[in-house]
Amino acid sequence: MGALRYISLCLLWCSLMMSLRSQEVDTMQQTGGGFMLRLSAFGEHAMDYLTFNRGRHSLVVFPVAGYSPVAKLELGVMPIWRIAPLSASGSSYYRPTTIATSLLASTTGMFEFEVDVETFTRQLWTAKLKSQFVYLPDRYYPIGNQAVDVDPIKYKAYRYRLEGHLMKGWREVFFYGVEVDAGFNEHHGRDGMMLPEEAVGSSGGWCNALGPMVALDTRDNPTWPERGVYVKMSSLFAGRFLGSEYRFEQYVFDGRLFVKPFRQDGILAAQLYVERGDGSIPFYKMPAIGGKAALRGISHPLKYINNNAWYGQAEYRRHLWWRFSGVVFGGVGASSADFSGAFDRVYGSVGAGLRIQVMPDQKLHLRIDYGVANGGDHGLYLTLRESF
Repeated sequence: MGALRYISLCLLWCSLMMSLRSQEVDTMQQTGGGFMLRLSAFGEHAMDYLTFNRGRHSLVVFPVAGYSPVAKLELGVMPIWRIAPLSASGSSYYRPTTIATSLLASTTGMFEFEVDVETFTRQLWTAKLKSQFVYLPDRYYPIGNQAVDVDPIKYKAYRYRLEGHLMKGWREVFFYGVEVDAGFNEHHGRDGMMLPEEAVGSSGGWCNALGPMVALDTRDNPTWPERGVYVKMSSLFAGRFLGSEYRFEQYVFDGRLFVKPFRQDGILAAQLYVERGDGSIPFYKMPAIGGKAALRGISHPLKYINNNAWYGQAEYRRHLWWRFSGVVFGGVGASSADFSGAFDRVYGSVGAGLRIQVMPDQKLHLRIDYGVANGGDHGLYLTLRESF
């Protein structure tokens, strides 16, 4: 199936999203809304079996399934625990705490356990922390913006990672704080293949980095923004002073814009991401353009890596019915040894996705995306929260 056909399918999905709400209103007017109301009531009744409420606490347990070219068929469970604020506050930034846990296993032997925490306080402190352990029969791609037909090297990876940030707000718009990215990797050969010794990071070990960050955040909602701007600049420094076996620096610019271009409830989101790295960077920490938060459709998040990377993407989001929303997205990006070659080989991706709202009173979504990229590359992603 050619790229043109994929783009046509995405445009068709976009047209369907644009018209579905008006068709739903017409249907409800013609039928008195009975069928749609009964269907949504049935859905809420089914969600009651997955939801447990007690005071300020809510727990939702989702069975999950997914597919990726590396892990193949994935099955697991995702409990999501939400803790409401203690009391009403004059601050619009005082929001519920969310703790999402996922446990996944795949037909290739992949195993992943992850805990994702996001919390806010009345004093404008915000923290986001993700802890992950994963065993994965993985693939290594040579560093560079190589052609799509390069054969990867197979290997086994055991990874523990802790990443996140702690920020303090000022006037509910400006934020400053620290960012951390620490972890331990262990690598082994697979199917008679071994990682090349010259590849930085092939021996695994500790890789710990810490650095400052600043942000401007005018979004009306961090999990499903309809309007506003988010701009973050951060830097990470790794070295022996943090117990790291690698020494390097990384600098990131992440700019996002959210608008409602029409009178209806559609949302247009756009992002520009630029990252630069210097020093002895392990291949699994190098700037990249693929993954569930970047160009969705590139089959492996580390397929295109180098000292520098950039990508831009846009997404149209629209509520469909009940707790369901739909999106279409597209983007371009590239990696390079230096910024002079940033546009030598540019890759693109397009796709569509479905959103399922987890809590009835909070726009936190279970995300299912399918994307395609150059050369027939493709990927299916199932995770919590939006890509940007």
